[in-house]
Amino acid sequence: MNKNQKGAVSFAILGAAFIAGGIGFNQFFEYSLLIGWGCGLISKLVALGFAMKWNIEK
Repeated sequence: MNKNQKGAVSFAILGAAFIAGGIGFNQFFEYSLLIGWGCGLISKLVALGFAMKWNIEK
């Protein structure tokens, strides 16, 4: 696995964890859904950037 492939996989998993965490903490924090989905979206976009770099290098 090269650097971009590891980054894409890591940030994709991290994005899913942010979304799940936001849903899970919904009953404890008022804005946890918004924070979780926002961080998840940013993380998925970073993963997309790594995937695009990885595809260009191939």
